[in-house]
Amino acid sequence: MAGTYAFYRLAARRFRSWPLGLLGAVLLWTSPRLFAEAFYNYKDLVFLAFFTLGIYTLTRLLLRPSWRWALAHALATGAAVDVRTMGVLLLGFTFFFAGLELWHRPAVRRPLLLALLLYLPAAAAVVVAGWPYLWEQPVTHFLAAFQSFSRYRSDMLVQYWGQQISVRSLPWHYVPVWLLITTPVAYSLLFGAGVISLAAAVSRGRGMAAHPLRPPGPAVRRLVFCSIGGCCAASLGSV
Repeated sequence: MAGTYAFYRLAARRFRSWPLGLLGAVLLWTSPRLFAEAFYNYKDLVFLAFFTLGIYTLTRLLLRPSWRWALAHALATGAAVDVRTMGVLLLGFTFFFAGLELWHRPAVRRPLLLALLLYLPAAAAVVVAGWPYLWEQPVTHFLAAFQSFSRYRSDMLVQYWGQQISVRSLPWHYVPVWLLITTPVAYSLLFGAGVISLAAAVSRGRGMAAHPLRPPGPAVRRLVFCSIGGCCAASLGSV
């Protein structure tokens, strides 16, 4: 629920439309892929929720730097890392986009720097507190776990195009093909239509605003609204 709420707030803020945010949340909640994963995947959906929450707290921290949002973002980051080590991507996103804000918004440099100084040790403390394996030797054990999880320790085989293929030698098209196979056709078609329409709008000079948190132009907003509405209807019918 926390991840869905965070997604709703992100969409509503991005497009300044609570109906669009609500439709996006419904689309996420009723996604057939997520519905299926909920029955056997006990880790990735939890990670998705915490990661989405981390993106939301990051946007709030960048917009209005404060110690409250620094701690909230640290909690979300730590929880994501404790579920899956790839949660460290939130650290990279945080410092990358914070660097952009520091460069383009001199007025927030001091509060944002202070917030980052609080965020980093707080996030590290949350990671260690929620991961008993790190209690004895936090840095050494974290690096060992990261290296271990970054590669398969056994040579498993997967079914792909009628063949048994090792997970260590998957072709480059393995991921996009499986995404297309496991994603409803309506989702894929609407995504393609949205990308083409957005590219056309940008080429005509009526694309999205320069700032990532400001609303897009009216044409793009209507396109996204209709696309998400269609995806919601398709997802409700396919579950």
